[in-house]
Amino acid sequence: RVQLRGKPSMLESDLLIGTATGDLLRISPSAGKVVGKTTIGEPVYLAPMVEGNAALVAGDEGTIIAVPVPPATE
Repeated sequence: RVQLRGKPSMLESDLLIGTATGDLLRISPSAGKVVGKTTIGEPVYLAPMVEGNAALVAGDEGTIIAVPVPPATE
């Protein structure tokens, strides 16, 4: 069971949301499943902010991490 953290952010027609285990998930609401994932390396604290092809994520340790937006694999 995945513990989601923060509010989701919109990316095209998908949602981006972080997890307590340190992943950034790309979820397709129409398909009802995870279609992409990027590992952050620490628990996510707040909703990601998307800027171009990057997502800025606040970690539990007070860090701001820039990672590539997870591509949709399906």
